[in-house]
Amino acid sequence: MRSASVTMPSARVAQVPARSVASFSCSRASIGRPNSVSAAATPEATTVEAFLSPHPDAIRRRREAEARQQKRLLEKEETQRSLQGDSAADMASNMLQVHTPAEFEFRVQSYSSNGQLVVVHFKGKWCAACARMQYKLKQTAKQNPDVVFIVVDLSNDGLCQHCSGLGVENIPYFHFYRDGELVSRFSCNLEKIDILRYQILSHSGISDAGWQSLTNVVAAPSGAI
Repeated sequence: MRSASVTMPSARVAQVPARSVASFSCSRASIGRPNSVSAAATPEATTVEAFLSPHPDAIRRRREAEARQQKRLLEKEETQRSLQGDSAADMASNMLQVHTPAEFEFRVQSYSSNGQLVVVHFKGKWCAACARMQYKLKQTAKQNPDVVFIVVDLSNDGLCQHCSGLGVENIPYFHFYRDGELVSRFSCNLEKIDILRYQILSHSGISDAGWQSLTNVVAAPSGAI
């Protein structure tokens, strides 16, 4: 999946297909009867229940399937909110969004100067690739409470110009800061989110040989922001 350019003009917000709404109709004979459309009362539901295995493994698989379906639904809803400019909703406590270049610099310096790892996520409202990774990005933040995640929306012209000077040429893009210095920078979309996870582990002092096969991670030269 190609990354979107931060220099492109604002485009119309892409729309994610809305969930279809299932409808049902009841027969004239059932009108006025309480619970007349209950699943347990319909022959179709009774037939389906009869074919569902009561075995614990079968029950576990059904629950896992339901959990996957619920996760896909949440991901779709999060993508839609991000495309509508509402990505700040349901952020983890260690995530924050900045709105000006001065706030960006202050947050990065204040959090990273004490040795804390700061992950900066550069995104744009028009960027579908950015929107699609918001759900897993928020989950990653919740799984790493000691890391500060800063979201920079380049739909803001002031932030866009400021961050272009920092070498941000495409989005989704990430900067890692520690001790007031830029220690890593790389492009990463949903399909390559394991790169982001590997970098968090690496710069948090956690090593895992299983991550060494990951590529496309460009370490930043040591130096000031």
